[in-house]
Amino acid sequence: MSDIIDNIVIQDEEKRLVRGFATVEIVDRQNEIVPIEPFTQAMLKFMSRGGSILYGHENKIVGKVLHWDINDLQLSGKNIPGIKITAELYKDDIVADNVWNK
Repeated sequence: MSDIIDNIVIQDEEKRLVRGFATVEIVDRQNEIVPIEPFTQAMLKFMSRGGSILYGHENKIVGKVLHWDINDLQLSGKNIPGIKITAELYKDDIVADNVWNK
């Protein structure tokens, strides 16, 4: 999983824009795989509802997804399909500021 986190990059520090993978088609900590095709349908619904990013799966909105696409993550010499997002973290909010500083 650290390979996914290592792929998160800051696109614009002033605007607090980041780009990275929201999910990839690999076995997760719960020993499950989220197939990209159904996740694509979920992303369409998620974006139609505002694309809000919650911190720690709580009800605190810290940002929003601006764009997403299907992209491959290079992992152990293989191309793993995933959903890559561009997101904005809000400013002047203590929780969003803490997330940004992490």
